Amino acid sequence: MDKIENYIEVFQNRFKTLLLIGIVSALFCIVFLNTVTPKYTAFMKIGPVDSNETTSNSNGLGAAAGLIGLNLGGSESASSYLVFQETISSTRLANRLIEKNDPRKVFFGSMYDEKNDIFARPNGFVNRIKNIIKNILGYPDWSEPVASNISTIIENSVIKTSNLDNNFVTYYFEFEDKDFAISFLKDIYEETESLIKEQQKMIASEKKQYYLDALKDVTSDTHRKIISSQIIEQERMLSKTGISTPISAMLIDDIDAYPQQTYPKRIQSMFFFVIVGFLFGYIYFVIRDIFLINK
Repeated sequence: MDKIENYIEVFQNRFKTLLLIGIVSALFCIVFLNTVTPKYTAFMKIGPVDSNETTSNSNGLGAAAGLIGLNLGGSESASSYLVFQETISSTRLANRLIEKNDPRKVFFGSMYDEKNDIFARPNGFVNRIKNIIKNILGYPDWSEPVASNISTIIENSVIKTSNLDNNFVTYYFEFEDKDFAISFLKDIYEETESLIKEQQKMIASEKKQYYLDALKDVTSDTHRKIISSQIIEQERMLSKTGISTPISAMLIDDIDAYPQQTYPKRIQSMFFFVIVGFLFGYIYFVIRDIFLINK
């Protein structure tokens, strides 16, 4: 079969059979779509907090502050926004998520004993085989899921996309339970903001005390004015950490999920099954005819 006509002839002679194979493949696809667990995608779009607040003296005193070793700060909003994005996959955040709604109960449901509210080694033949393989490979056969497991899940499953034209970032999380996916992203946002506020509050408190102590030994009116402006700045930061307004990232829209399942994609799956079935059937008949000719 070294001519293109031969391959066309295979298609023409086996067209009805190939069509039947395509129909059977479509039926297999329907079975697949009705047995596989669908997944839904939740999304969270954030942007930097608009920080137009600047100390009234910062521009005029910047150069003088540099002379005595004080830094009046750069872009506070941009810095906090980057910290927010890095904090999302941190173990510190994962610990807070566990304390709040404990997502381990969902992600590691097979290990969770709801009656006793503990995590235990999963039972069953398959799990025993897994433990044997792990022992052979030198891995611990079982350990209770911890914060690092949650941070790894976030890093691998919460997908980040950014727009090059602006600073907006969208996070996507795909999961079988739509409500949990939305709730999980909400917890991530709220706890990340809360964690950053706590850190900012601690830093501002320490800086304020440092400047108060420094003020006691200052005799120059100019230096006194500079340090006083920094005390006011730390007071401003402390006031920001005590209210519900975000200080690092703001939600551009409500955290929600797409109404339709995002996995498996029904139309794409149907095309894939039919085309693959059709091609496999065609290749089978081509090979079969070549074998019969050469026999």
